[in-house]
Amino acid sequence: MKHRILHISALVGLCFLLGSCHADVKVADYGNISDGQKVTYQDGDPFRARRKVNIIYPSGNKKVFREAEFLSEYLKRKLKLRGNLQTDTAKRGIVLSIDTTITQTNGYRINIDSKQIRISGRTEEGLWQGIRALRQTMPAIKHRRVVFFPAADICGKGI
Repeated sequence: MKHRILHISALVGLCFLLGSCHADVKVADYGNISDGQKVTYQDGDPFRARRKVNIIYPSGNKKVFREAEFLSEYLKRKLKLRGNLQTDTAKRGIVLSIDTTITQTNGYRINIDSKQIRISGRTEEGLWQGIRALRQTMPAIKHRRVVFFPAADICGKGI
């Protein structure tokens, strides 16, 4: 609990600092995720989403491609960001993947650091649940802004 309060205090301080330097900065709020998730904040710089965000998905998986398209369109509508769909291993961006080590059928895991937001699901449905959870953290904005996603590990659906 004490660790979480420290992270929240640091996040609020970061918001004020960044807000004074650049009025177009928003921070994702992990407290908005509605399902039974576990959020563990990590040390490190946040992921910064700016004008263009790479969305990396495994080639040959049409269901994951559709999820990538959906996420791209959502980023455009909600954050005014352009999603750049890729099947390669770009160094920065949002990575969508299937991870069979996740135990719960519809479980997901989101790992966020300064270079990537990695959303993994045991199945395509689990991946969808992870994308949905990430969407719930995004602030509503009217104009293009920089959105910070604090470094964290988020597990959902009984992982």
